[in-house]
Amino acid sequence: MRSRPLARGSLPRRMPRAIAVSLLGIGYLGGCAGTWFDNRPDYGRVNLAEGATRACYQDPCAVTLTLPPGDGPYTVRANGMVVGTYPAAQPADLGSFPRQDSPVTITVDGVERSTSVLYVLEMYQY
Repeated sequence: MRSRPLARGSLPRRMPRAIAVSLLGIGYLGGCAGTWFDNRPDYGRVNLAEGATRACYQDPCAVTLTLPPGDGPYTVRANGMVVGTYPAAQPADLGSFPRQDSPVTITVDGVERSTSVLYVLEMYQY
């Protein structure tokens, strides 16, 4: 019996390539399905500006406030309490607010009509 060389594209030559492509595809799909990182806390983020009212469905909810242009720093208050002093015309990370504080009224000292309102709501569960 004479042995013939394998034809190009024959089954034994294609098998390792097919296995590699299949494993790569499964890896990509597995990445979409989720990992153990999904168990970490996920804070919803809301971007506010002057006079804006927003709702957030994550408890606690992280807030970024875009400050108006002007000279010097601005003092920002949430429900009458000072959150911090931030530079003008920059986004200010105000931290996170729990549902117990809702509605959160955010004001900027020295700016008229700067009141922004944040509602931290509970997501309806089916």
